[in-house]
Amino acid sequence: MGLDQYGGWLNEPTKEEILHTKIVNEPEYVEIVEFDWRKHAKLQKFMEDLFYTEYGDEVFNFGTKLYLEEKHILDLKKLIEDNSLPESEGGFFYGHQFQDDSAKEYKEQDLDFCEKALKWLEEGKKVFYECSW
Repeated sequence: MGLDQYGGWLNEPTKEEILHTKIVNEPEYVEIVEFDWRKHAKLQKFMEDLFYTEYGDEVFNFGTKLYLEEKHILDLKKLIEDNSLPESEGGFFYGHQFQDDSAKEYKEQDLDFCEKALKWLEEGKKVFYECSW
């Protein structure tokens, strides 16, 4: 029990692909999860703050995706590089008691996520982050 986090991308069909197929309903998206974290409270705090800024009072938990734009990823990357991800008060299930250690442990993975996310955006993919707690 606790905070599980995921990052990846959705591959949306292009208009040309939709027009040249016999798709009647909404096209299916390919969802690829390439990153996962466990109780990375500081990353979660950054994403929660962004989510509530973008979506207001919606519940940010299982099944809710936060779609990231280039500016979000660049902001995240800068905070990671500067070791200044925001402090979380998420409680025991977020692992807030060892959030500094988690930030150090996940730093390289976090930077890798940012680099790949920027590449995915260039390829026309929708980058997402989601969590479950």
